[in-house]
Amino acid sequence: MGFGLGYSSIYLNLGDFIISGPGGPIPFGTYTAYETSDQYTLGVGINYWIKASGGITFKHIFSSLFPSGFIQGRRATNPTVDAYDYGLIFDVPFVEILSRLGQEPIKVSQYWSPIFDVRLGFAKNNLGNQTVTYLEGVSSDPLPRYARIGLGFNLGILYTSDKVEFQPVAFKWTTEANDILVRRYPPVIDSSTQAVLMDGYWEYQTGLGDINFFDEVILGHTNAQTVKKKGWELNFCGLLSLRGGRLDEDPNHGNRRFSTSGWGFRTSGITRWLGSENVLGFILNHVDIRYDHSDLTTDEENHPLSGTKFDSVQIIILN
Repeated sequence: MGFGLGYSSIYLNLGDFIISGPGGPIPFGTYTAYETSDQYTLGVGINYWIKASGGITFKHIFSSLFPSGFIQGRRATNPTVDAYDYGLIFDVPFVEILSRLGQEPIKVSQYWSPIFDVRLGFAKNNLGNQTVTYLEGVSSDPLPRYARIGLGFNLGILYTSDKVEFQPVAFKWTTEANDILVRRYPPVIDSSTQAVLMDGYWEYQTGLGDINFFDEVILGHTNAQTVKKKGWELNFCGLLSLRGGRLDEDPNHGNRRFSTSGWGFRTSGITRWLGSENVLGFILNHVDIRYDHSDLTTDEENHPLSGTKFDSVQIIILN
């Protein structure tokens, strides 16, 4: 059994917006909208035939969409909210299990062994009872509570000798279904008088929401109420990764449709070649620095998401 603690900080730049006065559309400045999140994570994992791990992340979120002051006569504020995520992952190493059942390692040759793992993951995000309010006197919005469940495969080859063990190449493929767990109901209006008989409202959905795990994740069918994601990763020697992915959303429920491509690098794989006897090897054996980059390409030209880029740097301390 193992335990882990983590911290991450996210800054999301939402772009520059033009500021105009109440007297007309003449601009007198710009404002950069952004959101930040400080995240503190606790994780635990066990390895007994299968590998199971779970984690919880507490998030402190700040949303800055406009300058503080008044908008259309209402006081505007940039809210701060607290939320949390949790998730579970199960890895089933089929080759390893079959080797243990047969009491003999499954090998391609003396030093080479195949790898075939199946992974099942589940997570719920942005849990909490807080709501978000930007304008005074306007109904608050719910946190974008989210559910996701996915299935993945890991294929590769493992080299093992008395001095070193590494995977020269590994391929991962994953499919996932997501659903935002907020259901909105429009106001009820009298057709003759146009009077509002009942105000609109929203409520959170429970469980997986509208996700049908077998139909969407196993069979690969689409669902107009959910978001379908899939992706792949090709890794070389635990050092360099090439990635690609796809997101599809129903035209009547968001209509986001884009592909992603990217790459990543991590320093922990270097120790397989340097060893841990020298000072550099010792440091790299206990500090894992990871850099990831990805680009987003939309199906639709001039889409607001077109040209979006992601960059991530992680520093992980290993015991």
